[in-house]
Amino acid sequence: MGFSHPLWSNLIWAVPLLIMLFIFSLGEKKRRMAAFGDPKLVEALSASASRKKQAYKTALVVISILLIAISAAGPEIGTKMQEIKRRGVDIFIAIDCSRSMMAEDIAPSRLAKAKNELSSFVSKLQGDRIGVIAFAGIAFVQCPLTLDYNAAKMFLDLIDPGLIPRPGTNIPAAIRTAIKGFVSKEQKYKAFILLSDGESHEGSLDSVVAEAKKEGVRIYAIGFGNPSGEPIPVRDETGNVSGYLKDKKGESIMSSLNEAALQKIALETGGRYYRASDGEIEIERIYEDISNMEKKELQAKVYSQQENRYQYFLLIALILIMLELLLSEKKKVLIGFVFLLAILLPSSSGASLKGKIDKGNRLYEKEQYEEALDRYKDALVDHPGSDMLFFNSGDALFKSGEYGQALDEFMKANNSKDRSIQQKAYYNTGNSLYRTDRMQEAIQVYKKALDLNPRDMDAKFNLELLMKKMKETPNTKCCKPEKDKQEQKQKEQQQKTGDKNKNEKKEQQQKENKDSDQDKKEQQEQQQGEKKDQMSKEDAKRILDAFQESEMKASKDRKKMVPVQVGTVEKEW
Repeated sequence: MGFSHPLWSNLIWAVPLLIMLFIFSLGEKKRRMAAFGDPKLVEALSASASRKKQAYKTALVVISILLIAISAAGPEIGTKMQEIKRRGVDIFIAIDCSRSMMAEDIAPSRLAKAKNELSSFVSKLQGDRIGVIAFAGIAFVQCPLTLDYNAAKMFLDLIDPGLIPRPGTNIPAAIRTAIKGFVSKEQKYKAFILLSDGESHEGSLDSVVAEAKKEGVRIYAIGFGNPSGEPIPVRDETGNVSGYLKDKKGESIMSSLNEAALQKIALETGGRYYRASDGEIEIERIYEDISNMEKKELQAKVYSQQENRYQYFLLIALILIMLELLLSEKKKVLIGFVFLLAILLPSSSGASLKGKIDKGNRLYEKEQYEEALDRYKDALVDHPGSDMLFFNSGDALFKSGEYGQALDEFMKANNSKDRSIQQKAYYNTGNSLYRTDRMQEAIQVYKKALDLNPRDMDAKFNLELLMKKMKETPNTKCCKPEKDKQEQKQKEQQQKTGDKNKNEKKEQQQKENKDSDQDKKEQQEQQQGEKKDQMSKEDAKRILDAFQESEMKASKDRKKMVPVQVGTVEKEW
């Protein structure tokens, strides 16, 4: 058992102190009663002074305090594999993480652009199982087919050129790895999205493409780069370009986009090929295409983090307090009930706030942004100064095209004491500043968002894109950052691990009392657009193990997560 708010667990140390105090007071009372005469006679004449009754009352109070302390600490008990059934297709996405993908002919780099496009794609999915493959000279399944989109995005974020130990670009290995990851007996419901510059240095494409076609795998390809070639930058420890990658002859390597190979792969399997653009139109079209594919009923087990079980401990504590009140005099009973009302009334107020937020969020999901804004404003009347309501109001205004007003709301949330809200508010402030043509200010705000969360890939992407475009065209307006989180429409309910989409309303953070640690858990569950949490390597391994255990049982033909090696390495980029 763990605690979401471990500081409150220190209250447990008050229990032994109370027990010692009770023993001491019991001895003192016994001595005082002896001064009046025979203790048994005095006890019989004074029912309220009964030692047995006092012992019961003290025990009830001590146990109640213990349970309240545990409840306040947020006990997290047990883990489970939650079974989810959906209708959709199985999709593997393969991302080329060879060194050639570090070329910067598309901002901020080929690999960064590919990862951001895939992150947007995963956010749009509803019911489809998604798997992630990373490849260079060999291919690995980073994440088996799963319905847990947050976990898939987490593994996607981990992809970088140093992930694969063998250099090169082995597209056949990536396709073959995906084929083995699908359920082999089915000849449909399978899609494969390949993101690469097409410089396949190893293996034969013809045979593996024919195999994919035979297995009913529809391949979509997105080409990254410039057909005329681009040098591959080499960066030092500070991240600055120190030179360009050279071949064995000492000449700079020019990495070119090989569209012919990618077109051949896509067309022969019934898919489509697109060249990567500054926007995300290509991934949008692929999503629309896959959405129209015939779907099947999918069943998967998704790992769920420990859940907060505070309510059970609190309920038992309240019952014990009421029992203690029944053993007390009427006057004390009245005082006790007043105390209970003082506890319950804030909860009622919090429930009212939660209800208004939920109504607003449901309207937001239906794209009724003006009505959602009315709900948020109504809640602000009763709960002025709520950072979460400012944040939600900003989202609704942004969606309505009122970027100036949205900026005002996001800036109010920038001073939130909650680090999570503050970071997301800074990010959305940057988006709003861009929309109002305040580029330099947007850059500074994106930097603040990254200071609070250096792993925010979306903020990093927008920042790099803005800085690069402004450097290239200092006297003109630069292009729109393609990763506005308000443009993402994530529909999947996140698990309570925590997620990474700032503007969706599927999970809303409840913040009834900003100064109360006890509300933090509910706040994280109720905040709209929960970003995914930063997970440790151990957490990532545990999730991956859970996926493997469930997904590998789906078919005897499902292969273990092993690298596929094809051919020999002739080039190292």
